[in-house]
Amino acid sequence: MNKSKLSISLVSSLVAAMAMTACSKTVTSDKKAIVKFKGYDGEEVAVVTDDLYYEYLKDSSGISKFYDAMLEVLIRYEFQNSESALNKEAIKPTYTYAQIERKADDRITYLKSQAKDDAKTNNTKYDTEWKKVLDSNGVENVKELKQKLIYDYEKDEVKDWYFRANEAQLLKEYLGIDENGATVSGNAHSSFPYHIRHILTSISSGSSDFYNGTITKDEALKLYTVVKALRDGKDTFGEIAHEQSGDSGSAELYGSVGIMDVKTSFVNEFKLGLYAYDAVYNHTGDEDSDKTIRNGLGLSSTFINADNTAKSVKEKLQEIGLTYVPVDVFDKLNEYKDMDQDELGHQVNENNANYYPRNILWNKYLNHHNIFVITNNTRTEGSLEADGKTITQTADEVEGKAAATAIDTTIQPAAEGKCGFRYVQGISQNDNQLVLTDEQARPIIGVRSEHGIHFMIIEKSIYDFNAAVNLTSYYSTKTPEDTGYSSKSYVGYINTTDVSKYKERANTIKDAIKSFDSTYDYRLYDYFLKAEGDKISFLSVDDKFDLQGAVKKYVDSQREYNYWNADKTLAESWRTYIELIEIQNANRVEERLIPEMCALKYTKASSDNKALFSEGGSCYYVK
Repeated sequence: MNKSKLSISLVSSLVAAMAMTACSKTVTSDKKAIVKFKGYDGEEVAVVTDDLYYEYLKDSSGISKFYDAMLEVLIRYEFQNSESALNKEAIKPTYTYAQIERKADDRITYLKSQAKDDAKTNNTKYDTEWKKVLDSNGVENVKELKQKLIYDYEKDEVKDWYFRANEAQLLKEYLGIDENGATVSGNAHSSFPYHIRHILTSISSGSSDFYNGTITKDEALKLYTVVKALRDGKDTFGEIAHEQSGDSGSAELYGSVGIMDVKTSFVNEFKLGLYAYDAVYNHTGDEDSDKTIRNGLGLSSTFINADNTAKSVKEKLQEIGLTYVPVDVFDKLNEYKDMDQDELGHQVNENNANYYPRNILWNKYLNHHNIFVITNNTRTEGSLEADGKTITQTADEVEGKAAATAIDTTIQPAAEGKCGFRYVQGISQNDNQLVLTDEQARPIIGVRSEHGIHFMIIEKSIYDFNAAVNLTSYYSTKTPEDTGYSSKSYVGYINTTDVSKYKERANTIKDAIKSFDSTYDYRLYDYFLKAEGDKISFLSVDDKFDLQGAVKKYVDSQREYNYWNADKTLAESWRTYIELIEIQNANRVEERLIPEMCALKYTKASSDNKALFSEGGSCYYVK
């Protein structure tokens, strides 16, 4: 039997087997055929009978099984036919059928060896472990397992053919916006990718200790060390990340966390914090493009306030605002890092760590989950009233939002190509206020998450669609070996002589594009059904049932559900993030946050500042 007839008859048997499971009765072969498939030699082979057809039409799971079987017919036919649709487009296979067959045999040999090892480890019989392997693959014997593996490998290969033939269009749909800022429509929710770098300074304090968190001496020193390196400008952001970041994986890549998109499972503060910054402070100003991106990032979702008033997520983020952290906070963290008793060696407030000066600063300026930037402002420490016992703070001081008017004039704008402070349009609140940036003048965005403090920059924003290197060029899969490769792309982001590293990054993009559509297989079905349509005929049993229409309805409904679910999941993430900020702000009230001046007075608590640290004083801890 030639390969074309073999593949079709295998699928026919598979469908019949599924039908027996679904119907609990034998399916005869003398009924009217519902689908016929014309093989390479022109012979027509029946795939499904009318009994099975009626049974499948009862619910969506039945239709899905039929769809799966038909997709297998199409993929097996496509792979083994040198005159198939994609082969006609000169898409050359990576593997031949013989190579795939060997891969399947090798895999079975490995699985058998693994079953033997598992039998020894679990003190069971080999047959028991081997049955687990067969069951996990949904097959009865080795012959069926081999055919399943062959089909899996064939499917991966054909999916790659399809990707190569349709890469340009798939990339546009993945991005969601073209180089002119226009919406790209498609069958799936676009990903709106970002390329991000960060430096993590790990913090052990609980992320829900909104006003009474504590950090260690080493953590205070680490925060100071990272910020000092960034402001000094001797090294690039990437070099500092390589040496200082607590995230070892991204540190090896000089801070790069790869491609982040709406489906990436990063913590909300990191991912949504950057989306929030970009949408509120760095958008294009083009209403149509901004609307597309807002919708794609979930920023247009409606958020219902406690008083039942409705605001969009973006409006809520604008209301939350951006926190400005004076750079001398980090200098003081270093100065205060070892201070856990006063000048007389006494433990203050029964050694409650919340009153250690480093923790007072931590809670006021950095222990909050909304985004912040670091500026050249100086701190405001509050004021001490005449009785020497009471310290007053403004609301902005309590919230850690005070963009103090005083400027440290010793801080000068960074030289070109150096990390340091710069005026940043849209963030600097006046001409004298400078913001800490990387060597390419991009603001360094900070945020606190359960892992610690992230110092982040956006290497490539979704708003950069019309930049010198537009989005489609940036996310090109070309490597240095390909014509049209650009070093100013995601692939070219690294600078190495190891060609395999470029291929790894190209494959990262390919995998992202292939996986952004959870209904990707439906694209294959549509494509091959259209391309090989002259070889397939759908026959209705009567006018009441339309098999082709039923499958189409099933596919369309799955696409619609997946699009809806993507929107819903993103909206829930925004809700969770905003609710975290609101809970945080409700906890960070004047009565709970220890005034910063307590840190200033801490060293002489036993001598000069007894009133402050005694019962009734602003710095007194009540058990």
